[in-house]
Amino acid sequence: MRVTFVPLDPYQRAKSVSLTIAKTASIGDLIKKRKEILEKFGVLDPNYPVALDDLCACDVWNKDVYEWYDPKDDVEKIRETD
Repeated sequence: MRVTFVPLDPYQRAKSVSLTIAKTASIGDLIKKRKEILEKFGVLDPNYPVALDDLCACDVWNKDVYEWYDPKDDVEKIRETD
């Protein structure tokens, strides 16, 4: 699955990362995995740790947020085209 991290800082660029996660995982698991990958590759500044509660998952369409995903939802809810 390819996901894009969009930082709140308007001077930082969005970062697209690829990750593998089980279809039985939750959106919360996806967020946790994404955070681990971003930390591993130095996208997130280790001097300013980001709490999991500060990260969210959403579907963006035409530069607008189309849908917010609840961390308790199954990752299976995300379609191939999302």
